[in-house]
Amino acid sequence: MQALQRTARESGIISRMQGAGTGWSELAVVEAKGPDAAAWLQSQTTNDVEALALGQGHLNARVSRTGHVIAIFSVHRVAAQTYWMVLPAESADTLLEDLDRFLFADDVVLSRLARGVDAMGTGPGLADFWSPLGDVEPFGVVAHQSGYLVRTAFSGDDGVLAIGSDAAQHVMNESARLGLTTVDEGGFAAAHDGLRQEAGLVRVATDIDKRRLLPETGLEQVTVSYTKGCYLGQEVIARVRTYGSVPSALRALVLDAADLESLPKTGDPVLSEDGTKLGVFATWHRSSMTNTPVLLAFLGRAHRTPGARHVVRIGGGFHEARVALLPLHAANDRAARVDQAYDAGVRAFAEGRVEDAISSLERALSLDPSHADSYEAIGVILARTERYHEAIDVFRRLEEVAPHEALVNTNLSIYYMKLGDKETAEAQAALAARKSMSASSGKSAAEVAEEADEARLADARRKSKMFRQVLDFDPEDPIALFGLGTALSVLGQWEEAVPVLEQASIADGKNAAVFLAWGKALERLGRAPEAVTVYRQGMEVASKRGDLMPLREMEARVLLLG
Repeated sequence: MQALQRTARESGIISRMQGAGTGWSELAVVEAKGPDAAAWLQSQTTNDVEALALGQGHLNARVSRTGHVIAIFSVHRVAAQTYWMVLPAESADTLLEDLDRFLFADDVVLSRLARGVDAMGTGPGLADFWSPLGDVEPFGVVAHQSGYLVRTAFSGDDGVLAIGSDAAQHVMNESARLGLTTVDEGGFAAAHDGLRQEAGLVRVATDIDKRRLLPETGLEQVTVSYTKGCYLGQEVIARVRTYGSVPSALRALVLDAADLESLPKTGDPVLSEDGTKLGVFATWHRSSMTNTPVLLAFLGRAHRTPGARHVVRIGGGFHEARVALLPLHAANDRAARVDQAYDAGVRAFAEGRVEDAISSLERALSLDPSHADSYEAIGVILARTERYHEAIDVFRRLEEVAPHEALVNTNLSIYYMKLGDKETAEAQAALAARKSMSASSGKSAAEVAEEADEARLADARRKSKMFRQVLDFDPEDPIALFGLGTALSVLGQWEEAVPVLEQASIADGKNAAVFLAWGKALERLGRAPEAVTVYRQGMEVASKRGDLMPLREMEARVLLLG
């Protein structure tokens, strides 16, 4: 299998599909056809369907009202009023049934085509296949005799899908001329499974379950349009984007070991040597480039910084793993296309075409989700147009890509101050200062952060002692109760903080910040349902008083936990 994967990466592999494969080698086609097809799909999927010209396509997703993933697929406009959604056969009926529930008066016919994909190929050699066909964009579609050819990038390299027997035969003939390796469907399925995981393209119900928010997968960058109108689940995804990063995000754990006695299952916890839970395993594959296992996992905020190393428990032993951003592999010409999209975005902004600029920069990020310059450019553009909430989200994403860059936190400080959130602005400014000190003092960022954390803990211990003395005289003092509860939370003494903050909410039921702190303490104890109840109480208080910052944060927590 490793040999097939290497062949695919070096030149390319091709297979005629017979309908017996699994996963991405057995693809189904769901069709939406009719005068209202574009507008209806626009309202039901996450990407901008109405922007597709004839022959164009893109990656897209279907999410629930709560933003959880139902299906990830590609959409292709094959005729003026006809769109095809291509996805693994195992998810096709689920997508069809879910979409059909929301089809009412719209003039659209939904169906699953009797034929799926008849041939499929992947590898850099497929670029030569497309050259004679003109300027066909990724996920573009070309009519061929009685069928269609679709240009894909499911594995990170160039690729082709053939729909229709004549189109499939053309692919096989051209592949032979180009010297690509023909494999049977089973071999293609097994090889391609690892390739598309390296490309960061996870499968719903196989690699991940439907409890995952789309932003947790990292695929929102290539499947979501933030400039189009409303769609099902938009409110949740927009709020996650605006109010902060998700609690867990998909990363690759690249192991040094060549072989393992056993590998984790999807849903198993990622545990460190001391038993700390770092996240949850999603799926795994053996890298075609390093011949070592690569495990995909949803990691928590504190453990997902790219480049970080963790010693994790796998089977009966412990193995060192390096955290890496997805995708791990992309086409050789991707860098040139990223630079081209970035330059186009900067030029568009200079000419006053703000939305065009953001669209070009988002295209650069769809090609390379770790392209720091594009994140920074989008954030600056949003801030200069006074869209500070969106700018904050972009810079938070940049912080994960460039965790040691002080300028990220400097900008965040400015934007929070613009929104009137002085406390968060000052915290971001302090973090920027620590990172700058790290760069100038020769100390590592970790050492500077450790010193700052110790100072913060010392301050919390001092405040804890002071507020306890106040409560000895007046056990119902609302300021002292809130102050003690906050100090205990900083010290990580969550069990003690919860009843103190509950008492503070009784002493001062009009302070929304108390409910926010109380809910967070409950979350840290794993008592999520109770936290949601507390947040809802706090949202009611904040709504009545007009306290927008705690209201938005509690609302976001309810959405993420609910």
